[in-house]
Order: sequence, then C-alpha cells, then structure tokens
Amino acid sequence: MQAETWDDVWNGLEGSFALPLEQWLEDTQEKGLLEQLTRSWKADAGLTLVKNGKDNSTTPIVNAVFTFKPLGFWFAEASFVHYIKKSERKPWEPDFVYRFGCEDWRPYTLSLVYSNYAGNRSSSDIVEKYDQGTYTLTWNLPLSGELARPFLIETDKTIGCKVSLLHSPRYVDKDGQLQRNQTRLSLSFDAPIYKGWYLSFTLFSYMDKEQQQPWSPDYTFEFGYRNGV
Repeated sequence: MQAETWDDVWNGLEGSFALPLEQWLEDTQEKGLLEQLTRSWKADAGLTLVKNGKDNSTTPIVNAVFTFKPLGFWFAEASFVHYIKKSERKPWEPDFVYRFGCEDWRPYTLSLVYSNYAGNRSSSDIVEKYDQGTYTLTWNLPLSGELARPFLIETDKTIGCKVSLLHSPRYVDKDGQLQRNQTRLSLSFDAPIYKGWYLSFTLFSYMDKEQQQPWSPDYTFEFGYRNGV
C-alpha cells in the first residue's frame, strides 16, 4: 500500500462519526431553522411484488420510507409496510421497521447503525422488541487501480467493498423461540458495470453455525440501475 493510501485510511478513520455542528449552525443562520429541518427530511414510496413459492402467486406490498438526516451522516429512518392482501402477511412480517445511526459512504470510514426488522405491529413493540434489533459496525474499503481494473468496463470507476460485524442481542429461531447473541460477519462488493448499471454481492459468515436459521443466507446479490451513477 502506497504512503498516500495510508494517509487516506487514517483520514477516513479520523473523520468517522463526525458531527459538523459549525456547518449546521452556519446553514441554519443562512436559511432559517424551519427550512433547515425541512431539507433534512426525505420521503419515498414504492410498490413491491413478492412471489409466493408455494402457489406461484404474487403479493403486492406498498412501502413508505421516511428519512431524517439532520447532521452529516447521522440519520433516523422509518419504513411502513402495507400488505394489500392482508391474509398473505406472515406473523413475523412487520408493519414497520426502523434504523438509526451514522452511515458514512466515504472511503475508509466507519459506520455504526442499529436496525430493527422484528415483527413490529404497534409502538409498544419499539420498547418490547428493541433487543431483537441488530447493531452493525462497517468499514468501507474501496477497491481501485490495479485490484479493480480486471473487473471493470469503465476503468475510472471504483468497486465499493464493505466489511461488517453484525450482532443481535436476541433473535427468533426456527422453532419460534427467542435465543441470545447472534453474531456474524459480512463482506460486500458493489461493482459498477456500465453507465449506472451495477451488481452487488454479499457473503455472510456466522460465528456459531448453529445460530444460522433456515432463512439466514450464505450470500445475497442485487442487480439494477442507479440514475446518475
């Protein structure tokens, strides 16, 4: 690794979890508190079709995501899920999920995020099922130059790599019983293909293989298009 790359690594680690209060105060003074808070919110909505493997039918699901990002890379996010065919909703599938923490995409930075995808039904579940969430510590490690070039069509691009440690204080096993302390590692690659098209691939490793449930994957992948990438 070249000397300047070591500097990049140190700068990324040092800049992780930054709180740019001075910049926020300047923007607030210039734009006003109301506009600053309004600009911190983002809302998205979409329709997802989930295929049922038993009878080959599809279940339409409406999603609404609200994200509040007031300061730097710090955020809070809530996603609400509505099953158009309510009879298709499984007992463990939530009406809402939520995430918060610091999610930094810059090279060599650390991120720490809490996410809860438990079967949340009411606001009381936020308290009762908080320990069924997952804490994720991630380090962003971009692959560029000679390492990435053999896998790229556009050689000026970079392959994003993430190494994550995930820990869930409690989790539900295949028998519906609550168990404790599930820990796993993941390694993710996000590779640009051509003009916005991309392929993402993630590998998972479970510290205790007996904690891996039938629905817990060994790997996941995603293929799609991002506008403006």
